[in-house]
This record gives sequence, structure tokens and C-alpha cells, in this order.
Amino acid sequence: MFKKITSENVNIYAIKHYDNPHCENEKEFYDDMKRFKYIKRLLRKYKETNILKERLILNHIIVLRNLFGSEACVTLLLHKIQQEHFSSLKSFLLFLNMIRDDELQEIKLKLLVTPFEKTDAYRLGIIDADGKRILEPGTTNKPTTLRTVEEKSAYTVLHKLVFNIKKIFAKVPGLRTKLGTYAAALFLLKDTFKESVDDPDIFEKEFMKYLKEQGYEIDDTISEEVIGFGEVLPKGEYKLANDILNKEEEELSAKKGDKVVAFDDEAPVDTILGVDIFPVVHVKTQEKIYVGLEDLVQ
Repeated sequence: MFKKITSENVNIYAIKHYDNPHCENEKEFYDDMKRFKYIKRLLRKYKETNILKERLILNHIIVLRNLFGSEACVTLLLHKIQQEHFSSLKSFLLFLNMIRDDELQEIKLKLLVTPFEKTDAYRLGIIDADGKRILEPGTTNKPTTLRTVEEKSAYTVLHKLVFNIKKIFAKVPGLRTKLGTYAAALFLLKDTFKESVDDPDIFEKEFMKYLKEQGYEIDDTISEEVIGFGEVLPKGEYKLANDILNKEEEELSAKKGDKVVAFDDEAPVDTILGVDIFPVVHVKTQEKIYVGLEDLVQ
């Protein structure tokens, strides 16, 4: 019914999705619709004066989400707000986990191809030019505190995972790479955002598209040193053959050569890019991480 939202049908679309059991008349509906105008006004003021009233904007968006539902709220916001304010608006949507599937893919792909020094995280002093977290002055392991919505939205779990994938890319010589190198990292993206996307395989599809567009030559040969045959990871102690991501960590804490343990014969939890993914425990941090068989050596 609503293939495209226009100025002629936007109110009909809004009414269809409006859910306010306390609404008694038409005036209350239009009073609620005014919140879109208030958000637009606040974003325009931010652009003109650099004064951002974060809590007020958040409050308006949360109320609208409760009234219209997340998907319709985002659709209405993107229709009502001028495109010049989209960057600021998306920061709030990302912070509230309201970003749409297509927008999420756009952000992820943009992060993959954007140099660290051109990201919002770098501009805001959250990371350095190599993608590493900036530390509090006088400390050796305490990252700077993210205080504002803009800062928190510029360095979410999504940013952390994609930035760490970029660091792995930087370690691959030339334009030749094994898919298995990224399978475990993509599993973390898929597992983290599985509730936010319609197609759980979208990360694999977009990643393969990205590799082809960037001219990477795919090496799909299987190393002779691979443990097992993919049906099970035998119980035992192993060493990492590659750096492995952990979504809970700021940096790549599971490094090549570190010991990991499979306490039982482990079946794969998923298959990414044709690579079976297994859970193991990283001995140094005692955290569960996910690996492909080519990530392990005995």
C-alpha cells in the first residue's frame, strides 16, 4: 500500500501505525506529529550553533517509537527530516538500536572502506589513525570515556567489530586472502545483529561483494594443517594461527600463538562463507571466542 511515502500519503501512513490508547481526539494525534518538527528544529539548531540538546532529541524519538513502532518511526523520521541532517539523526537511531536493515548495511560497508582517520570516531578523538582506542592521559590501558550520544554512536559494538576486521585486513599482504580468515569475524557480526536484520546472511553477501569490488583475490584452498574435517573440533588444546575478534574487547586480545581450549568435542555453531565456526576458550582471558579450523594449529 505504501511503496513510497509522499507528502500526500504521509499522514495516512502515520495514522495506520499510530498506537496511542490514551488518544481521545484528532488534535492529540497532530500534537504527537509535531514531535517530528521539534526534532528537525533541534537538528537544524545543532548545525547552525553546534549546540546539541541530546536528551531532548532522545526523548522525542523514544516517544515517537512508542507511538508508531520502530520501523514506522524511522520511516517517518527519514521522510520528515532534511537529508542534510541525516548524519546526526542516524547517530541517535544507531544509539537506540533503531537503524533499519538497509541503513545498517550501508553503515557497515561505509566503515569497511573508510580510512580510520576519516571516521567520526577519529574526529571525536576516540581512536587514532590505526584504529586503536585513545587512552585517558596518564594511563596505559584505560580508554577515554564516551560521554555524549554522538561519541557513543560513533563507537558502538558494530564499529568495534568492523574496525577490528579492518585491522585484520591490514595484516594481509597484497590482494590475496583466505575466506577463513574472516569467517569467525563475520560470525560475530551476524550473531550480534541477528535481531536487527531481516536476512541473517546479509553480512556474508555484502562482505563478498566488498571483496570483489576492492579487487581481492580469493584463496579457497584448504591448508594441509587443518585440524579435523569440519564435522567436529576434537577436544584438546590448540594455538591460534590468526588473530581472532572478541566483541567484548576494545582491541584484538586473542592473538596469533595464544593458547585456546576445546573442553569437549565441539560441533559447529554456524557455517560462514562455507567455513564451520566452533567455540573455544581463550586461555589468557578465559573468554569464549569463535574460530574456524584454519584458525587453529596443534
